[in-house]
Amino acid sequence: MTQIGTDEERLRALNALTERVIGCAFAVGNTLGPGFLEKVYENALAHELRKAGLRVEQQHRLTVWYDGVKVGEYVPDLLVQEFLLVEIKAGKGIDDSHRAQCINAMAASRLPACLLLNFSKRVEVKRFLGPDLASSSHLCPSVSSVASSSSPRPSTFPPVAPGEVPITWGEAAEFADLEHAAQSRSHEDHRDGEVRR
Repeated sequence: MTQIGTDEERLRALNALTERVIGCAFAVGNTLGPGFLEKVYENALAHELRKAGLRVEQQHRLTVWYDGVKVGEYVPDLLVQEFLLVEIKAGKGIDDSHRAQCINAMAASRLPACLLLNFSKRVEVKRFLGPDLASSSHLCPSVSSVASSSSPRPSTFPPVAPGEVPITWGEAAEFADLEHAAQSRSHEDHRDGEVRR
């Protein structure tokens, strides 16, 4: 497995990698559109990532650890550059079971990050960081968005001040959902420069 230096270096590398993967996901979503099975999007995304020069393994078996003991295997849709899990969905939206799948996969496999991609009318993206990176997540933006390639950049999680406890994976996903909902309400409330009451 590829080892990257300091937490800051790991986060920068992860940020660059997730940006490339998300860009490839948008290319796939824009080309194929909605309505295909997950496997079609998986194969197309793997192809697009390889074209971009990334190492990609499909359905690679990963060991699941519990209390220092091998207890089973987990098979993610994609493993990119040996340290980024990618889970692909092709449904109406991302739900709590999809989030739990990513969080549990990271914890069990000991990998630092997971991208959850849902291909529907638009590409929906959630990024999860493992506990070793979550404590330094203020160093790079975390992604949670429903977007198309023409949408503005995704929102970021709040920085963690010195001495504060960083947000957990679940809190990060919950915060991102709340932030997205608040931004949507804000846009609705400020039509034509007037605040509706």
